[in-house]
Formats: sequence, C-alpha cells, structure tokens
Amino acid sequence: FDATVVSTVIDVCCAIYVCFLIIQFHDLFSAVWGRLPDDTVYSEYARRGFFELTAVAALNLLLLLGAYFSKNRRRASVQISLTALTLLTLALIASAFSKMAMYIRVYGLTPLRLYTSWFMLALAAVFVILLLSHFIKHSNAGRSVVIAMTAALLTLNFAAPDALIARCNAERYL
Repeated sequence: FDATVVSTVIDVCCAIYVCFLIIQFHDLFSAVWGRLPDDTVYSEYARRGFFELTAVAALNLLLLLGAYFSKNRRRASVQISLTALTLLTLALIASAFSKMAMYIRVYGLTPLRLYTSWFMLALAAVFVILLLSHFIKHSNAGRSVVIAMTAALLTLNFAAPDALIARCNAERYL
C-alpha cells in the first residue's frame, strides 16, 4: 500500500474513534471516578467494555500490521497516524480496565475477572511496545511482543492465580 492510502485509512479510523470517545466519554470513563452510569449493572458495564475493547483492538492490530507491510511506512504522515491510532487504543484499554477494576472492587475477584484483567494488561503492553517501535528506528516489535507475552504468561502461571484470588478476596472481606 502507498503511504498516503495507509495514513488516510488510519486517519479516518482515528476520527471515528475520537468522535466515539467524545460522544461516549461519560459512559467510557465514569469508572475512573468510581461511578456507574445510570441504568447499568456492574457486570454488564465491565463486560461491554471488554468486548468493545476486544473488537477495536483486533481491528487496530490489523490496521497496524497492514501499515507495517506498506511501502514508505517510515514516512512522517504514516508514523503520526500510527501513533494516534495506538494512543487511542490505549485510551480504550484504560477505559475497559477501569470498568473491570471497579467491578472487582465491588464484587471481588474471580478467575474470569483475573484472566480478563491480565489479558487487558497484556494487550496494553503490546500496544505500548508498538507505540515505542514507532519512535525507535531499528526496533524489532515482533520480537519484543513475543518476549513480553512470554514474560506475562510466565508471570501469570507462577503467580498461583487461585491463591491470589483467595488472598485478594480475604483482604477485601477483612
């Protein structure tokens, strides 16, 4: 793909995301302030945030991969577009994670909530690595992502999730 086509497609997606963030700002970020939107239950609020995030992150990863394999991907216009897309994705990850954190604060930790939170943090790490790769010329984002995900999986594995869940819920109860 030509750099102009890539940056235009990504810019259009970014414009849609910005409009979505502006229109839905209260609903997306009310969990940051510990407030649940009216007519919403905690589980629905957290679940909706997670599934919105998953769809957007998958689309954005495809766009980033498409841009990565395009001609002239190091052009300034493409780099600016990719940076904007990555930052907007990180904002949506933060929104979804804040919803899950509020849900956990209210109802405690379960295996599904722990794994969902871990997935969101791992996804944030992937997008941070991709963001940094836009600024570091000779970085290997693929290798960095594989190393980070291996470390994240090992950390989750050795963290003894059931013991962690029990400890968090006991501390919450006390």
